[in-house]
Amino acid sequence: MRKLFAAAGIVFITTFAIGATLPSADAVSCRYRCICGVPNKCCTTNGVETCKPVSNSPIQCPQSFPC
Repeated sequence: MRKLFAAAGIVFITTFAIGATLPSADAVSCRYRCICGVPNKCCTTNGVETCKPVSNSPIQCPQSFPC
């Protein structure tokens, strides 16, 4: 019986250690912005913002912005 508890403890500790070292999923926040008169979807992940132009966005951008 001791061997069973020891094996279960080892499995538990190993699983906990692996789970604790895996990177956690961070929430991604996205919004639409006008950049040079083009609608872009900008998302922030881990404090880094990336923007990509989108053709079907919910916003319309004025074409008067100089780049």
